[in-house]
Amino acid sequence: LPTAAGIHQKDHDILVFGNDLPFVPSKRYTCLYGSTASDGFYTSSSLVRCKIPDMALPGRYLFNVIPYGSDRAVPFLDRRLIHFTLYNECNQAECKGYCVGAICVCPANRDGSLCDQTRIIPKVDREILDNEKVTEAIEGQPFSVKMPAQVRLL
Repeated sequence: LPTAAGIHQKDHDILVFGNDLPFVPSKRYTCLYGSTASDGFYTSSSLVRCKIPDMALPGRYLFNVIPYGSDRAVPFLDRRLIHFTLYNECNQAECKGYCVGAICVCPANRDGSLCDQTRIIPKVDREILDNEKVTEAIEGQPFSVKMPAQVRLL
């Protein structure tokens, strides 16, 4: 049975596999996503195609298939409830990094929700930090320090 689909797949059918699915002369089925119904089409005794409802929002829905004209859902083999999840997903065309499920993961030099910002990696002058005269101070003795400045050009 179907378990999940991305939000962009709304215009696609999902495939519902089963054993001895009831044949109806019209070959029509009703597919229930929670309380929202959509059209289903009987293909064979082991396959029904279901449309994902246009108005469905991302979330987890109790899922059932009902032969047209019947008032009973097709029982599942192990009698447990079946859920279908419609999830938000990462759009690889917009993501400037790597899509992992619904998240756009940025490489080290990119930042932002779609990795569309260049990350400025600060350069730290190691010579200054390693100089003991700069990193150690004695209380009551005046001292001066040159701090490296980071210039950002946006």
